[in-house]
Order: sequence, then C-alpha cells, then structure tokens
Amino acid sequence: MKIMIVLDVEAASSPTGMADIVARLLAMPGLRRCASSVRVDVPGAFPPGLGAVLEAWTDPSMERGDVVHSLDALWSTAGILSAVSVEEFEPVALPPAPIGKPTPGLRMLSLCQRRAGLTPQAFREYWLGPHAAVAQSFSVALMAYQQNVVLECLHGQPVDGIASMHFRSFEHFRERYQDHPEDAARGAADAARFLDDSRTGAFTSLTVHRDLSGPL
Repeated sequence: MKIMIVLDVEAASSPTGMADIVARLLAMPGLRRCASSVRVDVPGAFPPGLGAVLEAWTDPSMERGDVVHSLDALWSTAGILSAVSVEEFEPVALPPAPIGKPTPGLRMLSLCQRRAGLTPQAFREYWLGPHAAVAQSFSVALMAYQQNVVLECLHGQPVDGIASMHFRSFEHFRERYQDHPEDAARGAADAARFLDDSRTGAFTSLTVHRDLSGPL
C-alpha cells in the first residue's frame, strides 16, 4: 500500500511541524520506505500554496484498515491539505536513488483533478494510456515519470491523481518546456482532455528517500 500526504507551504517550512508529521508517519505499522519532497521554487513557474508531499510504502501483507487507523492522529495536524492511498505506475522508472540524501535533480509534482463529466475510470484510462504516451513524446525526455492513481481519499481535499516528473536540473526543466513551446502546447492541449486545469496544482521539489526495510 502506498500513502501520499500533501502539506501546505507553512507546514512544509516549519521544522517542528514537519518533524512531527514525519515522526507520526514513521510510526506506521509495516512501513518499508518513505520519501519527502519539499518545495524548491522555479522562478515564475508555479503559484504558492503547495509545500511538500510525503510518501509512505507499507508491507503488502499489512491490512489496509490497520494502516489507515494508524494515521488517524495525523488528521488534527495543521497544514495537511490532502492524504490519499494510491496505485503507483512508472512509465519511466527513476534510477536507484541515494538513501537519506537528496535524489539528484528536480521533481515536479502535480495534484490532478479530473475534468467535469469524466468518470474516475475514464480519467484513469486516458491518463495511463494516451496522455502517458504524449508526455513521453516530447523532444526533451524526462529523467523519470510516475503516475499515482488515487484509490481512496483519507483526509482533506479529494484528488484523482498525483503526477511526478523528474528532471536532471532546472536547466533540463526549462529545456523541456521553454525551449520547445510546441511540445508544451501539445501537452497542455492533451491534458485539457481529461484534467480540470483550474483545480490542478503543481510545484517543484527536492526529494529524499529513506529505506526502512532493515532495522531502524
């Protein structure tokens, strides 16, 4: 089971607040791996609001109810915008990431809301199929591409999916979108087929992974 928790900027930038949320997350039963992606701004690229995404992967043998119940105490914490369980897909897998240190490069995370009139199943099929093909057809390829289809909203704002794109650097990010505006326009036009852009937010971040498969 994979859980993703979205924080606002204030919670993400507060050392004590962030530490408390992470400590509660680390107490989840059967936790195998976790990651934190904290906002690092690309000037002029994204509006303020979203501050961080925390990810937690649990042992497949764990009962869903036990995992979800262990998080109940978190929901009274200020700054949690959304928490969801997801099914993870990796059209372009991230190379092995260093444990406990920032993953090389830059990560763009997008909270996706489906277009009005589109069913969750239709959203899933289009995102995982035609749109994934468009995203991988740009002139400048992604370092990694991950799609997280939401299975259940556990707390806060409902979302339909969380997209993750990795870039080698700020320059790589700019090359993909600014140096090839025709690709950016084509991607945006295809996204409009299944996303509500007015309710879809994004930010860039640095990510740190922690492996808990061994003793803590």
